[in-house]
Amino acid sequence: MSDCYLPRLGGIEVQVDDLAHHLREAGHDVRVATATPGPETPGVVRLLPPVRLPVPINPWAGADLRDLMAQAEVVHVHLGIVAPFASMAATRATRMGLPTVVTWHSMFGALTPLLRYAEPWRRWVRGGAVPTAVGRAAADQVERATGSVAPVQVLPNGIEVADWAAPAPPPGGGPVQVACAIRFARRKRPLAVLDMVHRMRDELAGEVDVQVVVAGDGPLLAPMREVVRRQGWADWLHLPGRLPRPELARRYHHSHLYLSPARLESFGIAALEARTAGLPVAGLEGSGIGEFVEDGVSGVLAPDDDALVTRVVELVRDRPLLDRIAGHNRTTPPAQAWPAVVEATVSTYEQARGRRAAAPRD
Repeated sequence: MSDCYLPRLGGIEVQVDDLAHHLREAGHDVRVATATPGPETPGVVRLLPPVRLPVPINPWAGADLRDLMAQAEVVHVHLGIVAPFASMAATRATRMGLPTVVTWHSMFGALTPLLRYAEPWRRWVRGGAVPTAVGRAAADQVERATGSVAPVQVLPNGIEVADWAAPAPPPGGGPVQVACAIRFARRKRPLAVLDMVHRMRDELAGEVDVQVVVAGDGPLLAPMREVVRRQGWADWLHLPGRLPRPELARRYHHSHLYLSPARLESFGIAALEARTAGLPVAGLEGSGIGEFVEDGVSGVLAPDDDALVTRVVELVRDRPLLDRIAGHNRTTPPAQAWPAVVEATVSTYEQARGRRAAAPRD
């Protein structure tokens, strides 16, 4: 169950599709229910509203959700920051006595004070739903909001290691190539990326040439391109837009470092892709990338932007350390490979079935 799904492109949309695909490959019968319009797709049920709405919601979906979920052995609900369709599914599933898993995919940032009104979440958990989140930081937020009715488990996003694994180290010599892939939206801090990479180049001027590629799309892409043009940075800072996965992997294989600027990152799938491609990841402490980035082993972590700039400059100057971290990442697959994530997901489904059998109905 997910408000947002393909053909919309985003973290939840792609992860839900990938999870469904890998569960089917493991022999499970999976149907994705969504309020997102799109083409007819096998295994996808689009419960669309009777009138056209500007966002993927459907307040009239209750009866259809009930009929669809009545056929399910387990209901897996995926929640973003605002998810009325998925929330309706969670409420109905627990009322129907169905085994239910709820996964939170987002950090709440400025909306955190509103979590005091998360009584529906507490009802789901008291009703037997298994609460999960894609990372420990997000899980801690949900635990605080639900008053620790039940511990929130980490059920991470997954990655197809073979799609990203680097065949060899990047070519030696030449500039240091820094990569980043983000949605160009305020929450993802694209302006902070431009500021940090400019400061890095200034500090390394005369020592190392730094070239930067920031891939991705979003409402701030055009303004950011205009900033790059006005500042005269186009010879070293490249904003190619959204790249297909194979092209993004190819870029990573020719890069030396990945910069992750987000503070409100519940997991950080883009950073995991870069880490799987062999790139040292530089990011902020307290975000979801701590699930797979160990400071000094698979990347560097810092408490704020200024410290992150300093850590990256130090890492670029210390080429043996940069190469050692890259070598570790190329030869050590992350724990979030899809076979392990599917196994953890199915285990959580079995837990939900056991918990539901013992829980009173709401």
